[in-house]
Amino acid sequence: PAAGSGGIEDLTTRLCAAAWSLFQEIEGIGGMAAALEQGLIQRKIATVRRGREQAVADHRDLITGTTIFADPDKVPVTVLDVAPVQVPSLQRTIEFEPLTAMRLSEPYEVP
Repeated sequence: PAAGSGGIEDLTTRLCAAAWSLFQEIEGIGGMAAALEQGLIQRKIATVRRGREQAVADHRDLITGTTIFADPDKVPVTVLDVAPVQVPSLQRTIEFEPLTAMRLSEPYEVP
C-alpha cells in the first residue's frame, strides 16, 4: 500500500543518505577497526542510546506492555544472560571499549 508513497520515498532517501555519510566517515578514518579503536562507533551508539532512553522517559516513545498498557499484576520476567560471541581471529588484534548490554524497558520492569 505504500508503494510510490512520497513520504516513504523521502524516508528511504534520508536513511540512505545518513547511512552513506556514516560509511564514508568510518572509511575516512581507516575502516571499522579504526573506528572501534578510536571510539567513534561507541560514541555514536551512546548518543543514540541516550536519545532513545530520554524519549522513553519523556513518553515520546512508548514500549507497549511496559510504559503503555502495562499489566500491574504481571510477574517479573527472567532475562537470560547471553555469553559474548567468539569471532574468528583477525589478521591483527584490535583493542576497543566494548558496548555495555542494556534493555530499554529495564527501568520500567516490575522488580
